[in-house]
Amino acid sequence: MSMVPSFDLSLFSPVPSGCGGLVLGACSLSYIFFTGQVLGLSGGIRGFFLDDWKAKAPFVSGLFAGAVIVKLLAPGFLQPLPGIYEAGMMYRMGLGGLMVGYGTALANGCTSGHGITGLSRFSLRSLVAVGTFLWTAITVGTQSGMQLTFPKLAEGVAVANVAGVTGIAVALGVIGASLLALIPLHKKKILDPSVVGVAAKFLSLCGFAVGLCLSGMAQPGKLAGFLDLSTAWDPSLLFVLGGAHLLHTPLMQLWLKIDSAKENRPRPLLAKDFACRLSDRFHLDTRLAAGAAIFGYGWALSSLCPGPGIVVLLAPSSVSSPEMLSALLWNVAFVVGGVIDKFTKPKPLQKPAQP
Repeated sequence: MSMVPSFDLSLFSPVPSGCGGLVLGACSLSYIFFTGQVLGLSGGIRGFFLDDWKAKAPFVSGLFAGAVIVKLLAPGFLQPLPGIYEAGMMYRMGLGGLMVGYGTALANGCTSGHGITGLSRFSLRSLVAVGTFLWTAITVGTQSGMQLTFPKLAEGVAVANVAGVTGIAVALGVIGASLLALIPLHKKKILDPSVVGVAAKFLSLCGFAVGLCLSGMAQPGKLAGFLDLSTAWDPSLLFVLGGAHLLHTPLMQLWLKIDSAKENRPRPLLAKDFACRLSDRFHLDTRLAAGAAIFGYGWALSSLCPGPGIVVLLAPSSVSSPEMLSALLWNVAFVVGGVIDKFTKPKPLQKPAQP
């Protein structure tokens, strides 16, 4: 199959995709500002099931809450997976989820950690990871005819639903205002730092989930239109990455500049320092490259990466529908992939490198 695409502009959606990306970048910054940690969806979701579920509960519940907001206000931004009984879906969801779970654990990151925070830090490590999983996903998606399995929504993203889009904008405004309100509440010691931390994580992930839906990342058909070059290509998701970095990269680089000068060094609001060490940016190893390739293969097989894997659980009309079974199978396989990595990797000599 040709890797030179023709273009499909009939469902081209640069405005919602770019706006969704901007929301993703803002929520990633919010998470770092409060906690000092990278907003990495794969690690957060895997940690909920395999490590400390209490610590990660605000993370996962925030994703669900954001998806519920979209489901109630603008359900056209959500697209269910094909049903589990359709040809090849058990294979795609089972193996795809397994590879995404295992690959992101190996590479210690996915599209959020490496694709947003890592690239905004000009991390060579993340550049290698993103280049590897994108190239692998596009190759596999094209060779497998991904668009035949995950058709695009006939109406595209629901930009025509003015009421729904207005509701999403209001919801994001409330989330943003709530995050800003946490700052004086913490500084004036009105709220305990632990409460502020839980609220900040929940609200950041809630907004992030809304951003995923708005951008089209929660629509399997939209992703297929981007990763499969065998038919008409939809370049909308390029605007997701561009929108995310429009805000995230300048502010991250400003922090790095101040950090290197060691003058008035910024600190996260609720932590002594940032978790992402500057030295990690140039740490390359075989786990990174292999994990990114495995993740990219699973991403193209299933059309899901960790965040959309949670969000898509809200897309089916019924909890017992074949579409829901597809989503559940993917999530179970994702967790199994993390289990395989947890019990097969050698004990690290040092803390794993951040994106």
